[in-house]
Amino acid sequence: MKSDVITCKKCGGKFTWHEYNGGYPGGKDRESVDCPYCGEEAFTVVISGVVAVEKVEEPGTDETVATMTTLGLL
Repeated sequence: MKSDVITCKKCGGKFTWHEYNGGYPGGKDRESVDCPYCGEEAFTVVISGVVAVEKVEEPGTDETVATMTTLGLL
């Protein structure tokens, strides 16, 4: 399984991508790795599996502040 952190060239959002290889010989397709924030295509890979992306939340974002406030940490 391949994985890496990418910064979107369009919106600057950080996300990880993971390659889940089916392990089957042949049948490779070009899969698009798209930014989960704005949908911009970051790059493509040719694999016989699938690609999954996940947002990387930066500490100090509004969601983190809201959670810490709710827990009484702020």
